[in-house]
Amino acid sequence: MRNTISNKAAKVLVSGILAASMCPAAAWATVADDANSASDVTAQSVQVSPQATGCQKAAENVNTTKAAYDAAKADTKTAQQAYDTAKANYDAAVADKDAAQEQLASDTDALKDANNKLQAAQQALTDAQSAQATAQANVDSAKSAYDDAIAQQKLGSYGFFQWLGDEKALSTFQTGAYNSKASSYMSIGAAGDSTSLDNLKAASNWVRTCNQVRASEKTDPTSGNALGDLLIDPYLVAVAEVHTDWSAQNIGHAQIFSTYENVAWGQSNPFSYANGWMEEKEIYESGDHSFSNTGHYLNICNANLKYTGFAVCNKSGTLYGICYGQDFMTYLTGSKAYTPDEWDAKISEYESSMTQAINAYNSAVSALNSATATTQQAQSNLTSAQNKVTTCQNAVTADNQKLTEASNKVDSTWSEQDQANTALSKAQIAESQAKASYESAVYYLNNLPDSAHEWGTWRTVKAPTTTEEGTQKANCVSCGVATTRTTEKAAQDDTTVFPDVPTADAEDHTWYSSCVYAAADLGLVKGYSTGNFGPADTLTRGQAAVILWRFFEGENAAKASVEGSVNQTGMADVLDGQYYTNAANWATSVGVINGKGVDGSRLFDPNGTITRQELCVIIANAAAKLNGQYLDADEDTLAKMPDAGDVSNWATNNVSWCLENGIINGADVNGTKYVQPQKTVTRAEMAAILTNAINQNSI
Repeated sequence: MRNTISNKAAKVLVSGILAASMCPAAAWATVADDANSASDVTAQSVQVSPQATGCQKAAENVNTTKAAYDAAKADTKTAQQAYDTAKANYDAAVADKDAAQEQLASDTDALKDANNKLQAAQQALTDAQSAQATAQANVDSAKSAYDDAIAQQKLGSYGFFQWLGDEKALSTFQTGAYNSKASSYMSIGAAGDSTSLDNLKAASNWVRTCNQVRASEKTDPTSGNALGDLLIDPYLVAVAEVHTDWSAQNIGHAQIFSTYENVAWGQSNPFSYANGWMEEKEIYESGDHSFSNTGHYLNICNANLKYTGFAVCNKSGTLYGICYGQDFMTYLTGSKAYTPDEWDAKISEYESSMTQAINAYNSAVSALNSATATTQQAQSNLTSAQNKVTTCQNAVTADNQKLTEASNKVDSTWSEQDQANTALSKAQIAESQAKASYESAVYYLNNLPDSAHEWGTWRTVKAPTTTEEGTQKANCVSCGVATTRTTEKAAQDDTTVFPDVPTADAEDHTWYSSCVYAAADLGLVKGYSTGNFGPADTLTRGQAAVILWRFFEGENAAKASVEGSVNQTGMADVLDGQYYTNAANWATSVGVINGKGVDGSRLFDPNGTITRQELCVIIANAAAKLNGQYLDADEDTLAKMPDAGDVSNWATNNVSWCLENGIINGADVNGTKYVQPQKTVTRAEMAAILTNAINQNSI
């Protein structure tokens, strides 16, 4: 005989796929979870009989060292988690420090750039202030000439006469006759006054008109002498201005100075032949040669009159809106007379002298305004640059503080990581020692002589054939250690054949063929009275109990009678004398099936279906209770399955154990394996899962 106890350290996962490892995976449909099936989950640990003597202490030592080993693994896991956390904290601290260094470098560069821009802004302000000072000096320099030009403009024609240096013309405004009669009617240089520069320029055009009339008339009507162009005498211009301003508000000739004087009011053209001075020509030609009726005409066409002056007044209060005045003399009173073009040229020259000063001043003021705006902008830019430097300095200060804190964090987390690493190393050493102790205890228990054990019921795990011996297995009722023995070859071939299940060597064999016939050879499944197996039929809880009962109780189960069987489960829905009654009694007594809680009562539900996760729990119960299996499982195996979340909490450890031990392998759906924990189990699937468990030495 060979004594063995499983020392597999099954790893628990949270997801997986249930399928037979011996047979190709079948497609599974999903059904609702029955949470009450948690009642089938038990402590699932090896129980040591108080009566055991030879192996009891060895089994207790296995349990004790196993518990220590489990605790050591838990400590290692905790230490590993603590180390992972400490390392993550250290890595994060290093990353924070690196980030702080990068930020400090970036902000230091920004501060350097800001200082460079501040220096540039300071220089720009200095340059702008210098340019503004220069512009202000230019304004101050041009201001005197500007003021003189404005003052000169306000003098009108009087200023022009001053510029000409014509004292004779200037004297016109200083005579007693002027002061006593005309001064009150004049506003020297004012707009609309005859002395305004605009009217001074307009007057020369009327002299041209007069010369055109004389050229048209050609001869003097009284002497017959030829008429030449009149020249402009500045003195006569001044006289015409005095006379015209007076006449603008008085109908009549002023006659303040001794000249030939023409006056007109309201006409658009005082030389008009229709209603102007030349209208008198018609009177003269009619025979009326009186000066009182034809004097204007005769003055214009007098060949002896060589010099003239003309004036226009259109200021407010002027009678009929506008007044024209022209004075004539036969001789030149001053030093120079001018043609109309020469007169205009002199006026332009005079205005240009003032315009240059005014424009120079205005240009200087514009330049000053621009320089001032530039200075203001430079000052604003300097303020912005100063603020930027302050901001950057504050950022660098904050960065240095953060870097210090980050460096301190690196130091502290490094220390914590080092401590966690030391603790992990100690935990790993302790786990290794605990594992060695546990494996030593298992080895000792497995190698005890048969006399130290009390063997339970023998169960066939390999059916004998006519050519090969069979194998039976039993467990010590005290410690759970397993042993095997061979059985004789079969005297004859009594292999069961189900009409609805092709044999494994048939061309039309299915994924479950070998599994079903393996279970049948072991006497675990026998089919219906019709001879069929019903592979696609839904497995009931009663059928599952019968199959496991047959496996674990072997000859005892074969000898048991259905008739006279009595319900001993304490569950009301287990009826006497049914095919499942003996199996239900056995399953509940050994703790393989513990029933379901329904409305406050516990029921076996023999005709109810069973889900894949419920079958995992039942198989695990059998492994723990009847084959000495330790059901620690690594849930990482289950976690890899895409539908792991569908597994109920109460079934997680058992499903993980079944996955890890190859009892279930998952159902393949389009290349992906699924646990399908809520899927109802068929009879063929039960055969596959059970034979997997037997082949894996799990039961």
